[in-house]
Amino acid sequence: MLKIALPWWCGSPWLRRLPRVWSAVVALGMLCGGAQAQAAIGYVQSSWDNPQGSQAVSAAAFPGAQTAGNVNLVFVGWSDSSSSVSSITDTGGNVYTLALGPTRVSGSASQSVYIATNIAAAAANTVTVTFSASVLYPDVRIVEYSGVDTAHPLDGVAGASAPSAGVLDSGALTTTVPNDWIVMGNYIASGTTAESSGFQERLYDQDSQVVADALAAAAGTYHAVAGQFPTGFWIQQAVALRAATGTTDTQAPSAPGSPTATPVSPSQISLSWGASTDNVAVVAYLVERCAGSGCSNFTQIAVTTAASYADSGLANASAYTYRVRAADAAGNVSGYSSTAGASTASSTGGTSIAYVQSAWTSPATATLQSLVTTTYPGAQGSGNLNLVFIGWDDVSSTITAVTDSAGNTYTLAVGPAHSGTGGSQAVYAAKNIVAASAGANTVSVTFSTAVLYPDVRVMEYSGVDTTSPIDGTAVGTGNGAIEEGGALTTTVPNEWIVVGNAIESSTVSEATGFAERSYDIASQVTADQAIAGVGPVPILMEQWGPGWWVIQAVALRPAGSTGGGGGGGDTQAPSTPASLSATAASASEIDLTWGASTDNVGVTGYLLERCSGSGCTNFAQIATPTGTSYADTGLSASTTYIYRVRAQDAAANLSGYSNTTDAITSSNGGGGGGSDTQPPTAPSGLTADAVSGTEILLTWSASSDNVGVTGYQVERCLGSSCSSFAQIATPTAATLLDSDLSMSTSYTYRVLAVDAAGNLSSYSPIASATTTTVGDICD
Repeated sequence: MLKIALPWWCGSPWLRRLPRVWSAVVALGMLCGGAQAQAAIGYVQSSWDNPQGSQAVSAAAFPGAQTAGNVNLVFVGWSDSSSSVSSITDTGGNVYTLALGPTRVSGSASQSVYIATNIAAAAANTVTVTFSASVLYPDVRIVEYSGVDTAHPLDGVAGASAPSAGVLDSGALTTTVPNDWIVMGNYIASGTTAESSGFQERLYDQDSQVVADALAAAAGTYHAVAGQFPTGFWIQQAVALRAATGTTDTQAPSAPGSPTATPVSPSQISLSWGASTDNVAVVAYLVERCAGSGCSNFTQIAVTTAASYADSGLANASAYTYRVRAADAAGNVSGYSSTAGASTASSTGGTSIAYVQSAWTSPATATLQSLVTTTYPGAQGSGNLNLVFIGWDDVSSTITAVTDSAGNTYTLAVGPAHSGTGGSQAVYAAKNIVAASAGANTVSVTFSTAVLYPDVRVMEYSGVDTTSPIDGTAVGTGNGAIEEGGALTTTVPNEWIVVGNAIESSTVSEATGFAERSYDIASQVTADQAIAGVGPVPILMEQWGPGWWVIQAVALRPAGSTGGGGGGGDTQAPSTPASLSATAASASEIDLTWGASTDNVGVTGYLLERCSGSGCTNFAQIATPTGTSYADTGLSASTTYIYRVRAQDAAANLSGYSNTTDAITSSNGGGGGGSDTQPPTAPSGLTADAVSGTEILLTWSASSDNVGVTGYQVERCLGSSCSSFAQIATPTAATLLDSDLSMSTSYTYRVLAVDAAGNLSSYSPIASATTTTVGDICD
């Protein structure tokens, strides 16, 4: 997604907290948005009609002239879940078809999206929506776009709803070609507070409902996310508009052959179909699914290059129906295949994990502390799991120890993660704990230096696997109202996802389905959710207004699941993937390949993990490919990434990890196939000198290169004999003043050089220095 900085008041709850506000808010809402990358598609104009009573007809007029060949989108919402849209017409004579919906909240509301393609030119045009009966608060928002493909305007759609939650998520919308525009709209009980990063708001009507859009520069999976305040019912929908290509290829692929659907577990169905043909080439298949054996409300769930797909994260003992179509590079889409249905296997197992108790300590005043303690209020059960979420208001201090009075051992589960110059958070876990009586176990957290606003939240869970309790983690950092941690993918049924945040403002709400377990005096929370099936779970929260944030989550594996099986007789794990290799393809992509695993029944997929920075160890799962290769995109230039992979079978048995391998993305200025492959010489003579209690001056001898050195990458780690280096700066000169450090603390550094083609030198020798105990030591 694009990341766009908005004015601080855009999305502020005080601006949008009332469900029915004056239309003057629209003028302010139109200012909330930033400059956006340009694509072939262009926003033209928009308008809305939002009567406050009950009526059967609602009409909205475009304010300006309309251009021939453009596309009109119409978002229609209304406050009941039984009425429907009878017709949509306009004075320009354009034909409107249903793009998505109706998406409904039972007993509360509905919304649909309609589209008219290749519209006629008009000096004035009014769109009229007629309902099957009079409805309360009909809401019609109309938007015009230019540069949209007239033959195949829609590349994908997504929609979701909930009876009550603060975070609105359309669900996954997968695009198949570059430069789509994703257009989102919502219908809510309250007021919209903020859209996803990168979305530009196009209208904000008097009922606080919006239309916003964003460029999806690369094909992939996106979520259209927004917030509301206060909480209430919501509907969130999004459509992907395909850009006109100008290509002469107008021949669509043949329809895929008849699919077959085979259940492989209580949460997974495997699909396969006959390959399509095309006059140029088939580049992808679009897989759609609906719930039920005779259902018709299909939603696109995946894009795959193979003529097969493993659909996971499904409900136990439930029927699903599928259909598939093919796409070529020009965006031509085939007709649909025939449908195929299957039901997931039945599992009698229930969720064995249970929340037991929690407690927290969070000083209310701005006092510096290096030791924080929190006591469990109730008795602790032998064999249970303790989780500790720790937040603090700086990005340089570290946690030196987490202990408790019962003698349990705590290990780092995820983090530490830092949000710019704002704050940090880490999560620790103690597995297979010993029993303790009520009020008898106190957890102590020690920091490397005294920190502001230390925040410690402890939680206890029963029924967690005592051998390998953590199945996966997720982490996100940023600045704004919406906190996004990506998706955390579970690998066995009946896991629990536990999420917590460290924030500058105060938490408004968690994602749908999460139960809040603690809300401390600093307005930071922990929450959890039981996940019956297997698959990705969005990690989302919202805070009151803008500010820095860190969000982290862990997936807890139920007892006995590491032994394999997950409900069947198969307990044999696949073999470990071999020969994992990584090759930098560009400044933003690394391509990975590995040797296939084997299994006594069959390998169903691989779990790929990544961490960022040379020597890093905080791996997070990023993908679940079914093949033995993966293109990791959206990466940062001139950055080291380390990878590992493991295999999984249908019974959720997991292999051991492969070897780790790393690659460095090229710089934005070059690389990726240029003729210059000679790296610079390594920097030499690195020295580190403390100049104050918060600053260390680095100098080194300049590197040389056959073409030219363009800069350096400086890496740092904490301590005089540390090895977990992380990149901190990219200076162009052979010197750097490293500031905002902690007093009386040792730091170790190393440097490498980079040229215009992205070639990286070897590392310099390391150098260490210790900051002073007082201020500036220079005269």
